[in-house]
Amino acid sequence: MSINPCEYDLGELRSAAGVREDGDNDGGRWGPTMDVPFAGADADSGPAGDAELRSRLRRAIYEREAAAPRSALARPYLTAVPTSYVGVVTTFEWLDYLLRRAGRDEARDALDHYEELSWLSTAAADELATHLAGLDVAAPGTDELTVDDHLLSFAYVAKLAAFTSD
Repeated sequence: MSINPCEYDLGELRSAAGVREDGDNDGGRWGPTMDVPFAGADADSGPAGDAELRSRLRRAIYEREAAAPRSALARPYLTAVPTSYVGVVTTFEWLDYLLRRAGRDEARDALDHYEELSWLSTAAADELATHLAGLDVAAPGTDELTVDDHLLSFAYVAKLAAFTSD
């Protein structure tokens, strides 16, 4: 994969999101929860909806990082796939998104890449790959994953990690 999310400059991302170094993020108006919108929520709204979804995902990532204690940000972020109903639904929604966007091989490569980046533990990556192999979509995608797709994946990883820590 040519895009390496590990190379993002966190200082610039925090600045773009309005997150201050003193911990007072936007005057405290953003709470510690992470409300990640589902990938398909704006599927019919076109490019404007895509931009809004990406904006909400970026905000969710920054809020989670700012609100989390440093111990919660240890890698790998996702050590186990959640077993709660909402966690399972969210897991399959993410995998379905990857399949529809890039196809099975690219989605599997993305999971391997996220494991290499220590976003996922080996056990979590293996379980996600097993679930991915069992999914079937009518029209799998053929695109390469973009930076925005990786941001979405990171938001899903963070959300799934929150489900496993509850």
